[in-house]
Amino acid sequence: MSAIWLKYLPAFLRKRLAHRQVLQAVVGNTGWLFLERALRMVVGVAIGVWVARHLGPDQFGLLSYAAALTVLFSPLASVGVDRVLLRDLVQNRNGRYESLGTAFFLKLIASAVACGLAGLTATILRPSSDVVPAMTVIISLALVFQSFDAIKVWFESLVRSKYVAIGQCVAVAVSALVKVLLIIYDASLVAFAWAILLESAIGALGLLLTYRRTGEVLQKWRLTRTRTRRLLGDSWPFLVAALATGGIQMKVGQLMIGHMLDDKALGIYVAATRLSETWFFLPAIVASSVTAVITRAKMEDEKLYYRWIESSLRALALSAIGIATLTSLTAPFLIDLLFGPDYADAAPVLRVHIWTTVFAFLGIGVTPWILNEGCMRLAMWRSITAMVTDVTLNLILIPKWGVVGAAVSALAGWGVGFFLLNLVLPGTRRIFWIQLRACLPLFRDPGSGRA
Repeated sequence: MSAIWLKYLPAFLRKRLAHRQVLQAVVGNTGWLFLERALRMVVGVAIGVWVARHLGPDQFGLLSYAAALTVLFSPLASVGVDRVLLRDLVQNRNGRYESLGTAFFLKLIASAVACGLAGLTATILRPSSDVVPAMTVIISLALVFQSFDAIKVWFESLVRSKYVAIGQCVAVAVSALVKVLLIIYDASLVAFAWAILLESAIGALGLLLTYRRTGEVLQKWRLTRTRTRRLLGDSWPFLVAALATGGIQMKVGQLMIGHMLDDKALGIYVAATRLSETWFFLPAIVASSVTAVITRAKMEDEKLYYRWIESSLRALALSAIGIATLTSLTAPFLIDLLFGPDYADAAPVLRVHIWTTVFAFLGIGVTPWILNEGCMRLAMWRSITAMVTDVTLNLILIPKWGVVGAAVSALAGWGVGFFLLNLVLPGTRRIFWIQLRACLPLFRDPGSGRA
């Protein structure tokens, strides 16, 4: 009904009301995503802390090692298609069945390969251990169920993530209950790996049921050669970027600690970084919610396009700075309260690693701009730069400073790859100044004429 009377209003008022409606949709969508991720964060941290205290640093280190190996190959399972899929669904809704079907089958095939590689790598790196390869294979099977995340992208393209959030909340709650029972009944270490797999299976089932309840038909999905070439052609830089960032840069420190130090040190490091990386859901939510709106703004009004980008980055940067400052000041108290005295050495790690949130928020927040400007290779190169920085410094700093050295390396990797690199590359200097102004609202970038 609103569309009927809206056309009789003056153009400037019509545009303003339409903009307000879009903003309300984005805020509502972000709210549902935030609810789901916040529940995942709170429950994940609470149960994760309980599991860590129950298992102790050594056993928790073994479980974390298996999980890190899975994360190392998880970007391969996604084939990097999610962001490109979101763009295609926004631009061409009529071709959604071909896009969704092609993305699903590509992810399914890639996840099977990733699962095999994870198990093989675990066997090579820990030949004397039967537990680590077994847990790695079990946890990596969760990647197969993540193929159904194509449905999640579909709802994101409609700015209607409410349906997805409810199903995912149920999966988190059931998984948490299972882990509590495992702790109470003193289950084996491998049983906790099965609990991780169970959460992914329930989440996939929830997505399927939600998709069907909204009237969509899964049987209409189609795998086409044309759409396969298009998705792979546009997404491979994102795949390389994800392998460098999500897989290698974020987890390479854990694997290097496991080999250069010991499992106890790895358990301490993971306990600290879990509190830091938990916050990474915030920029992912904002980027997912505003991508569709920014894509439309790109087609209509360049000023509005950059206004959306700058506003989202400012909100993310100020949030990250606040989180990092508060966490740094309370790190010893948080570690002692949550993990106990056995994890006391995690406090200095947390004080350093929490500041990676600033660069992570800025880097992930730029994703809609990268996608709309067609700068997929930029996503690849910034992640490779971050990875090289992180790995190089790990080789130098872990022998000298132990787990704190790994935290410093991670911070430097994020800062160089996702912030400073934008100043070096001519095509991204405007984004660098926007990022800097997001952190320092009163800063005036050169030649802009604005504060």
